[in-house]
Amino acid sequence: MKQPAVGFIARNEFQFQQVEWLWRAYPHSKVLLVGNATDWQAFLEKMCAEDRDRFLVLSFRQAVALDGNFDVLFFQTPFPLIEEITKTRLVCVQYGLAKERHNYGEWHSLADMNLMYGDYSAASVEHFSPSFAVGNLKFAGWNVSVNGVEKKKVARALGLDPGRPTVLYMPTYNELGSLEQLLKPLSNYIQRYNIVIKAHHNQERKGNTSWRIGAQNLGFSHLFGAGSDQRQLLEAADVVISDFSGAIFDALYAQVPVVLYQEGASTVVGIQKFNLHSIEYRRRDELGVVCEKAEDLPRCIERALNLHDKDRWRLRALRSELMVDCGKVDVVALAKSKVTDLLEGRVPSLTTSQLYVRELVKIARRGERELQSARKKNPGMIQRVLDWWKRSKPIRF
Repeated sequence: MKQPAVGFIARNEFQFQQVEWLWRAYPHSKVLLVGNATDWQAFLEKMCAEDRDRFLVLSFRQAVALDGNFDVLFFQTPFPLIEEITKTRLVCVQYGLAKERHNYGEWHSLADMNLMYGDYSAASVEHFSPSFAVGNLKFAGWNVSVNGVEKKKVARALGLDPGRPTVLYMPTYNELGSLEQLLKPLSNYIQRYNIVIKAHHNQERKGNTSWRIGAQNLGFSHLFGAGSDQRQLLEAADVVISDFSGAIFDALYAQVPVVLYQEGASTVVGIQKFNLHSIEYRRRDELGVVCEKAEDLPRCIERALNLHDKDRWRLRALRSELMVDCGKVDVVALAKSKVTDLLEGRVPSLTTSQLYVRELVKIARRGERELQSARKKNPGMIQRVLDWWKRSKPIRF
């Protein structure tokens, strides 16, 4: 079989990092840089000169107009106009385990195949389209080490004090995130721990790095943006603090104990499609040390630093349940083999029921797009119709 024409959709730098190893395994592939959430010019300036011609900065409409130019197009989240792609095979690459209502949503029916972190995630979306556990491609080839000497070596390379425990804080963003609640309390422990803060990729949309000013004013100096090397930070960390972020599971993979700060979880249901059934809440007592009050942070951090052996064994078992070990399996080669199977007809086509769901998802996405367009043209009238609809009683037959 001739080499397939391969493309990757990236809506921000984080999404590129998620698939960079796979992208490099397809030497002639292209990356379609879409949307305006990232300064793509600054991003491209960081790439080596010989790689830059493999990137195309496009609008969503321009990207979709390339339908048929690629044999396969990798994506991680649904993007505007994805429902209009009919000729190119769409392959979804998982990028997170948290916020299950979104990450395992019905939009997976738009994919011809899903490449997931492990059996748990594959089973969660296989009713929408064929799904396979291949591992977290971002961590390809990573043999995780929990050796204390190695951690100190990485900490020193990051400019941290190797004599202190390193606490890596990786919150999610906006209303669901804990950045505003925890910056001040955490600043009280700067002399006790190396406190490293890694921003969520959506925290710095359109180059907004204002959070850093507040952090610096409180005395924090180890601040890392959305495009920073998460793997290196995890290699240095002794504890990770997060909230409802997928960073919980990156820490789990890296075998770093987690403190889950989840104050008032019931009050944020619905934000970013979070609900109390989602794994980061439903199984939080298995995932790490739960903290619901900022004043309890020191106790929870110390507890995480001194986990019992039985707790560490339990976390390793949970890691195996949720994720393929990228140090033992060549996850890039496995992903490529699944793509070859898809293109050569060895992956089952969507069932009739799956095709029905796909069509409904397409109809819903087109309808939402048309509604947004109508709102722009006549916002007052559309809002009055929607208000009337909400007030109306359902018709009973």
